[in-house]
Amino acid sequence: MRSRTPPAQRLLTLVAVLLDARRPLTFADIQGLMDGEYGVPPDPDREADEAARRAFDSVRRKFERDKALLAEAGIRIRWAGSDEDEPETRGYLLDPADMRMADVRLEPAELRVLLAAASLAGGIDDFPLREDLRLALAKVQAACAGIDTGRGDDPLAAGWHFHHGHAVRGPATAEALELLGDAVVNRTRVRMTYRTGRGEVTEREVRPYGLWLRHGVWSVVAWCGLREAVRVFDVHRVVSAEAASGPGAFDVPEDFDLAAWSSREPWELDVHPPIEVRLRLDRAVAGLADAIFGTGRRTGTGPDGVVDLVVRATNLDPLIGLVLSLWGRARVLGPPEAAGRLAERVASLAAAHGGGAP
Repeated sequence: MRSRTPPAQRLLTLVAVLLDARRPLTFADIQGLMDGEYGVPPDPDREADEAARRAFDSVRRKFERDKALLAEAGIRIRWAGSDEDEPETRGYLLDPADMRMADVRLEPAELRVLLAAASLAGGIDDFPLREDLRLALAKVQAACAGIDTGRGDDPLAAGWHFHHGHAVRGPATAEALELLGDAVVNRTRVRMTYRTGRGEVTEREVRPYGLWLRHGVWSVVAWCGLREAVRVFDVHRVVSAEAASGPGAFDVPEDFDLAAWSSREPWELDVHPPIEVRLRLDRAVAGLADAIFGTGRRTGTGPDGVVDLVVRATNLDPLIGLVLSLWGRARVLGPPEAAGRLAERVASLAAAHGGGAP
C-alpha cells in the first residue's frame, strides 16, 4: 500500500500517537490510530488469506523501517512486557525521557561560532523562528556572562540580551559613530557636544585615538581639549558632532595602547579618587562576580547562593548603571555615597516615567 502522507509527517504522527498513549500499544492499536498508514487491523473472526498475509507483512516491514529511522534520530520505540504479562501491559511505548537531549558542553570557541551563526540566521527577514531564536541566544549569552537561567529565569535572560547584546544608542549615535570612525582612521579632529552621566552638557574638541564596542556600549578614547587629558567618551552620549576646522591631522602618541584602554571597565577610568563599593549579588547573577566584576574581591557567600564583593571604582556612575541593569538582582550595600547615588538614579528614572521611586 502506498503511503498517503509524506514520510516525515507519518513519523511525526507515529511519535505523537505513542507519546499520547496512556498504556503500551500493540501493532493493531497503532494501525487503528494511524488512519491507515500501516494498513488496517485484521478481522479476528476471519481467517487471513495469502493476499492479506502479504499485505500485513508489507505494512509490518514499513513500521519496522520507520522505527529504525526514528532510532537513528535518537527516538527509540521500545517494546514493554513479556508473554507472561497481562495483554494490556504489553506493547510499544515511547518514554518522553528518552527524547530529552543530553546536556551540550561547548568550548568557548565553539560557542562563539554558534552565536555568530544563530545571529546571522535571526537577522534574515521573516525568519519563522526569530522569537524562539532570540530567546535561545539570550539564554546562551546570559549563561556565558554567568547568569543562572536554569530555574525559569527567562525574563532575566531576555533583559540581559536587551541591555548587553545590543549597542546602546542615542539620537545622534549613528552619525557620531561614522564621523568618529573616519576621524580615527584619518587622524582628524572632531568638535562635539557631549552630555555626561550626571547630565552636564559641554562643548569639546577631541582628537580620537581609538573606537570600540564593549558590553553594548560604543566608546571612543580621545585627547580632550577641554580637560587637556586623554578621556573615554560613551558615543551614545554625544548630542552632536562635526569635523573641527583649523589644524590638520594629528599624531597619536607612540606609547598609546588601545588594548589597555579598551580592556578597562568603565568604572575603572580615572574620574575621581578610588571608592570601595560593597555589592551583594543574588543567586541568579552570582556568576557575574567573576564574569563581569573580575577585578572585584569576594568577601562572602551566603547559604542561599548570594555573593558579597567589593569593587574598586574610580568612576562610580557606570558601576551604578550596571547594578541597575541587573533588574534588582544586585544591591549596593555601601558606602553611603554609592548607595545614595543609586537612590538618586532610581528616583530620577521613576520621575522620568511619571511614577514614584519604590
